[in-house]
Amino acid sequence: MVATANSTKNFDKNSDKNVDKKADVARFDKKVYGLGIRSRMEGIDPILFDTAIEPIVKVNGEFSRIKTILSKSQKYTVTLSLEQRPAQGKHTLVVKSGKEVVIEILEEVNGKGLAFDWEVMIEKGAKATIGRTIYAHSASVFTTLRMQMQPNTNVVFEEIIREGNFVRNQTMSFLDENATLTHTTLFHTTHEHEIAASAHVAGRESTVSLIARGVVEENAKGLFLGELKIMKNAVHCQAHQKSEILLLSQQSIGEAVPILEVENNDVICSHSATVSQIDEEILFYLQSRGIGHEPAKKMITEGFLRP
Repeated sequence: MVATANSTKNFDKNSDKNVDKKADVARFDKKVYGLGIRSRMEGIDPILFDTAIEPIVKVNGEFSRIKTILSKSQKYTVTLSLEQRPAQGKHTLVVKSGKEVVIEILEEVNGKGLAFDWEVMIEKGAKATIGRTIYAHSASVFTTLRMQMQPNTNVVFEEIIREGNFVRNQTMSFLDENATLTHTTLFHTTHEHEIAASAHVAGRESTVSLIARGVVEENAKGLFLGELKIMKNAVHCQAHQKSEILLLSQQSIGEAVPILEVENNDVICSHSATVSQIDEEILFYLQSRGIGHEPAKKMITEGFLRP
């Protein structure tokens, strides 16, 4: 679904692929992608990450490189930080079998740009509550998170993406049998966000819920692409997705694109997408109670993101 003053343009089927970040920057430089959004890639140097450094990753305050094994049932705080120079890298988190963990991931992007890949492995019988926050500030950010869920696992995952000159974030989850995933994405953009979330279900009796809510400020652009894919042998599954985008001005552009691909007929699936302007009646009501215009918009925005 698209809400924009301009007509819808062709969909680039490759726009949600983000494997090689430098190639990704070059491929989308000065091109139209998504469903009619023209990116601000003109201001991003295609070789931005050629001299990039590795960002600093800490787990519970301790430096960690390449891979972290989460072998205890406890809370883990994972922080990613960088200096002013562009940074790129990757990191793997492994939740060991049968453990129950809480993971908080904070990505603070104070520099010019970040290109980073997360790999998350949830081993058999494990449970995880994951909260991930990206503070992009004025940087250009290209991130992916790939999560593999083994049988009998349960994950509650919430992503919050804020600010940024240009943010492209892609999350991909792969579920084996009897796995349960609840994935919520919240984003608020003052410039341009392209957010994608997908879940591929290969095992029977699994359950997936994809929820997205985005707020697009004046002159900003926000795209959410949600995809559910149920494989042939994944019978007795349930998969649902819902995406909502709130536009805060007539100049805002928002797009919500739901994709549902089902390869068997023994499942329960649904999807929905809405893009809407801020409700003028609610805004008027709040102002009639003595609340200023901007504070009223802030209240509506907060209520939309956290209903």
